[in-house]
Amino acid sequence: MPETTYRDRQRRLVADVLKAGCDAILASNPSTVRWLCGFAGSNGALLVAPAGSWFFTDGRYAQEAARMVSAGTVTECSVVSGSLPAALCSDGVFVQTAGNMAQTDGGALRMAFEADHVTVSSHNDLRTAMSGSDIRVALHPLVEAAAPLRAVKDDNEIDAMTRALRLSESVFGDVLSLVKEGVSERDLAAEIDYRQRVAGASRSSFESIVAFGPNSARPHARPGLDRLAPATPILFDFGCEFDGYCSDMTRMVHLGRPSSEFLRIWSLVDAARRAAVESAVSGMSTHALDSTARSVIQAEGYGNHFVHSLGHGLGMDVHEWPGVSARTDHRLQKNTVVTVEPGIYLEGQFGIRLEDTIVITDGDARRLNRLSTEPVIL
Repeated sequence: MPETTYRDRQRRLVADVLKAGCDAILASNPSTVRWLCGFAGSNGALLVAPAGSWFFTDGRYAQEAARMVSAGTVTECSVVSGSLPAALCSDGVFVQTAGNMAQTDGGALRMAFEADHVTVSSHNDLRTAMSGSDIRVALHPLVEAAAPLRAVKDDNEIDAMTRALRLSESVFGDVLSLVKEGVSERDLAAEIDYRQRVAGASRSSFESIVAFGPNSARPHARPGLDRLAPATPILFDFGCEFDGYCSDMTRMVHLGRPSSEFLRIWSLVDAARRAAVESAVSGMSTHALDSTARSVIQAEGYGNHFVHSLGHGLGMDVHEWPGVSARTDHRLQKNTVVTVEPGIYLEGQFGIRLEDTIVITDGDARRLNRLSTEPVIL
C-alpha cells in the first residue's frame, strides 16, 4: 500500500478524533493498526495525532516492523519492553511525545482509545501506569473509532478482497470432487483450509463450516465426524485471507437427488438474496436492506426460521462494521463491502444459507462472486 494511503487514513482518523473532543488516539486493534500503517503483527500500537504518528511494538516484532512500517508512514518506530499498551508508559518516546502534546495543550492530553478492543484489564493497567508517570493523560473511550472509515474501501482493498474470493471459489470447485459417501464434515473442512493455504491464502478467515443434513440447520455448526450419507444436503461456509483482506461465502451442495421441499426452500432463500442484492444502493439504511430480504421470507411463513442478521461488513476482518440487521441503522456508503446471506433453518431437517459479497455503489450493487448460487447436485 502506498505511504500516501496510510498518511491519508491517519489524517482522516485524526479529524474524527478531534471532532470527538480528543487530542490523539491510541490504536491497538491489530486490524486498525494494520489499516493505519501496514504492520501485520499481533502486538502493536499506534499513537496518532495532528503532529504525526508513533508506532510501538515489542522485541519479537522489531524486524517485522522495520520491514512493514516504512519511514514515510509514521513519525517514529519504537520497541518497548513489556505488555502493550501499559508498557508504553515506560517508553521514553511515548512519554516525551505525550508530554509534549500535553504541554502544547496546556493541560492533560485527552487520548482516545478503542473501547471495543481494549479489555477492562488492559484499560486498568494503562490507567495505573499513566497515573504513576510524569505525563498527564486523560483516557477517553471511543467505540468504533475507525470502523466507519475502514468500511469504505479503496480500489486496492476491493481488488484484494476479490482475489481472496476467487481463491475460495476455486477451492470450492476442487473440493467438490471429494464430496462422496462416507467422507466426514471434518475431512472436507480440513481440505478447504489446507487447499486455501496452498493456493496462496495466509489463513482461513474463520473456522470453515461444513454441515451435513440436520447439522446444516444450526447456522454456525462446527464440523464433526458425521459421515456423509446418500440423499443429504450439505452447507459450506468458508473464506480466506489474502493480502490482508478476507473472503466469506456460503453455498449449498446436495449428494443425490434433492427433495422438492429442499428445492422450494432453496428457491425462497435465493429470492431473498436476489432481492437484497438488487435493491442495495448507497444511502440505504442497513435495517432497510435487511428488511428487503427478510420480508421475502416472512411472506412465505418462514420468518421465524431466519434467525440471524442479513449480513455484515467485510474487509481486514471477516466481520466488520456495519452490521446489516433489523437492529442497526447505518447508512450504506459508496464502496462499502457487505455480505448478503439470508437463510432458513428447519430444525431436525436441514438449513439453507446463500451468501454473496457485494460492493455498494451509487447505482446497482456490484456482486463480487462469480459462482452461481444454484445448489450443486452430485
